[in-house]
Amino acid sequence: LLPMVGGIAEFAAAVQFAMKDKMDIALGVAIGSSTQFALLVIPTMVLLGAMIGKDLTLDFGVFESTALLLVVLVVNSSVQDGTSNWLKGLMLLVAYATLSVSIYYHTFENDNESVPAPAR
Repeated sequence: LLPMVGGIAEFAAAVQFAMKDKMDIALGVAIGSSTQFALLVIPTMVLLGAMIGKDLTLDFGVFESTALLLVVLVVNSSVQDGTSNWLKGLMLLVAYATLSVSIYYHTFENDNESVPAPAR
């Protein structure tokens, strides 16, 4: 619940800056939020999982690693020159939708047991 509250506040700040045509600050807030999550929240959850006896590792499979690499490449190509237009926004939305659909249909493995995709 706590990360969600902080995320909502950061999202609101990014939207406010974007509405005031300060895209560099808006992008900085958005990318900083993702970096904070990756570098602080995930390792903290791994440590908490170890303390309570749950196996929570950072051992990502090929699918997760490839998805992360593609997301980093798409975001980097979008923010590289510091400008924004509708095509870059559309590219980000298509990447998000593609990743969402691929995660929905992907079969994940959990402790050598296959976990199928949800029923449709």
